Amino acid sequence: MKKSQKNLTKYYDFIFGRRAYPFLFLMKQIFKNMDTFLKPRFDLFQQGECLQISHDVVKACIDGDVIKLKIDVETNELNTAASNGDAAYGGPGINSLTEEVIGLDHLRDLALVGIRSIALGYSKHYDISLRKAGKLVLTSLNKYSTHIASENLATETTMIRNWYADTIQQNNIKDAIEVLNLKDWTTYLNTQNEAFDLKYLERSQIIGNNAQLNTVADVLPTLQKKFRTLLSLITALNTLDKTKLVYVSLINQINGIIQQYNTRAKTRQAINTAAIKAAKEAAKNDSAAENK
Repeated sequence: MKKSQKNLTKYYDFIFGRRAYPFLFLMKQIFKNMDTFLKPRFDLFQQGECLQISHDVVKACIDGDVIKLKIDVETNELNTAASNGDAAYGGPGINSLTEEVIGLDHLRDLALVGIRSIALGYSKHYDISLRKAGKLVLTSLNKYSTHIASENLATETTMIRNWYADTIQQNNIKDAIEVLNLKDWTTYLNTQNEAFDLKYLERSQIIGNNAQLNTVADVLPTLQKKFRTLLSLITALNTLDKTKLVYVSLINQINGIIQQYNTRAKTRQAINTAAIKAAKEAAKNDSAAENK
């Protein structure tokens, strides 16, 4: 134990007695796990990205059951901050469009869950052909993810589109879909997914074309504060969870979202830096040529 830690232990022992030890252990564990989440690079994000990453994290929390996880209040607060940002960023009509996007996402999630549930049931069927078909459909879904509905919005769209293409182009999967009578389900899933993508792109376009920078700048500090508050709460609850199972999936999913946005922002920064450097070099060479 480090000298500073020994001194702290002696101090609490002197003031509170040995009853302070459990408190000290808890505090050390909390601080030990403070790095559970990746750090979102809000300093590099564009304003639209600050809003969208918040929406993606809210979706991940809702999918995980905010009531069960005891993060409903903080999730609602982040969602409110993000919606306020949408209103400022996209102008009139953006809130209703956001609601449409969320509604369509919910419909495609239900279709995915329905298809997977049916396939899972048939994968245990006594009839060999039905059992084989159920397992084949499950395997075809799991090829992309075991939790497609929990992926971030853009990734989920791509996965559904690719899987639907498989159900048409790959004869074994196509046959399994027909054997299980899932054709209507897959058609419905594709319809909702494409409808979602259109609305999602429409919303993104409006946000991009109608940015009200000063208003959004006022909203972002609160948004980032609510974002960090939610993540801090999840970190603390995970620390107190003795099983270490309840929050791990959500933490990993949110880290995946953060990593995606961080990578995009860092790549953009690198490209911009390289472009500026190239421009300076070109100007330097032109100047040298003129002085010859």
